[in-house]
Amino acid sequence: MPCLVMFSVGIVLVPLTAGLAGLAVGALIIGFAKGLGSGLNVTPGSGLLPAAGRGKFLRLWKSNGGLGSTGGPLIVAAVASVATMGAAAAAVGAIGITGAVVLSKAVAETMQERVES
Repeated sequence: MPCLVMFSVGIVLVPLTAGLAGLAVGALIIGFAKGLGSGLNVTPGSGLLPAAGRGKFLRLWKSNGGLGSTGGPLIVAAVASVATMGAAAAAVGAIGITGAVVLSKAVAETMQERVES
């Protein structure tokens, strides 16, 4: 989840910059977020593997993750066609923040100790 928030902040900052230093800060934030999120799509999928049908599950999991890679540029193009690239960056940032909020509410923490009663 931190990588979603960092990606969103970095993407929103880029069009707000006035010079090279601001652009570099935004790019560094995005790059750091990329590093934090590397493998993030695959790790939960491998933890949720069912005993039967592992290959099918992982294909569907990876295809679902690919929707973001395909949908992101389409959203940017759609927003930029009716507004500015800055508005498109703000839209992508808002989607990222929304995703982080949904993720924090919908996905249970797996590292908590189980208490047997």
